[in-house]
Amino acid sequence: MQSGNGSIREDDLRTARIWLDRELSGAAGKERELVEAFAGMLHRRRNFPELRAWSDHLRYRFAEVGSRSSANGLLGAVLRPFALDYLCDLLEPLLQARRSLLGDAALGPARLLVRVDEFPHYLSAGHDRRFGSERFAEFHAVMRSAGVPYALAVLPRVAHEPLCSRPLGSRPLEHAEVELLGQLKSEGVELALHGRDHRTRNASPHHHSELSGLDRAATEQLLDEAMAELEQHSISPRVFVAPFNRFDAAQLELLGRRFAVVCGGPESIRQLGFQPTPQWRSCCIYLPSYAPFYGAAEQMLSAVSTLIAREPGIWVPLVLHWEWEQGDDWSSLRRLVDLIAPFAVPWSQLLDAAERVGWAPGGGSLAGERDGGDPR
Repeated sequence: MQSGNGSIREDDLRTARIWLDRELSGAAGKERELVEAFAGMLHRRRNFPELRAWSDHLRYRFAEVGSRSSANGLLGAVLRPFALDYLCDLLEPLLQARRSLLGDAALGPARLLVRVDEFPHYLSAGHDRRFGSERFAEFHAVMRSAGVPYALAVLPRVAHEPLCSRPLGSRPLEHAEVELLGQLKSEGVELALHGRDHRTRNASPHHHSELSGLDRAATEQLLDEAMAELEQHSISPRVFVAPFNRFDAAQLELLGRRFAVVCGGPESIRQLGFQPTPQWRSCCIYLPSYAPFYGAAEQMLSAVSTLIAREPGIWVPLVLHWEWEQGDDWSSLRRLVDLIAPFAVPWSQLLDAAERVGWAPGGGSLAGERDGGDPR
């Protein structure tokens, strides 16, 4: 919960501090240093946008030091009271409007669009097995066994030290990665472009982005190079997922001329606002995903159950990061995919909707110019 000036209320701070103190009791070494740094920010009463940005940095650092002990639980429990919430702030007003217009016809099964970030993993340049192809193949096996279709954000290259803004180089896709991507494509996974190499242009965790700040020519060059790399492997994405979920609002039109669907996330709110999802823009479908359907599988279970019971009858984006699911040997992921399997729909349904109203690569507009409208 935030006050009008974006600061955090004292009762919410108190709850978060209690949780952090409990977490610190079980942390050690580098993990403890990271948790203490976040706790320090909280005790200094930083506002929500600052905490949100720093939490993103913390999540990446947890991955770098190999910590799996409740890093996601830490972020979820601490930030959830402060965040805009899809269920309360977007879904409920929408369902009320639908019921007032359509009555019982407004009800129907949820249509879950599952997005998975990211392969190859942005930390895989160091050949850490936790982020390699074999582990991702295990993740995919869980998804496939449950029959859950999904879109996968794909990197054409993997940067060395991607959180460093200096040009430290990158590597191309390895043979095992190319083979696995070919298998995924043949099995119906929608392969999305995830930037060029996931290197941030700004070292500050508040501003991690591969795209923000680039002018039109530089943005087009980055996209051209990224697409050319993937086209060498017969991959032509129709969906775009920005690294760190950050790009400038002015870049949306340019992205929409190349991709039928442009995805966003919690970090996109600062640039594009807290938007209904999905929605038509003048150039594409904009598909941001928000809490509680952006996070670890264990955290989503209750919210997804609530959503399914509501019978919203609309598309709802749900975002997983496959590396976050390894800590319990995929058991939380298995519970989630068993729950969502009857409601997860292929991305082709949304992409077909875009094409029906006139989207085409380079076309730059949708029939009727339904900017801000609802493709439901």
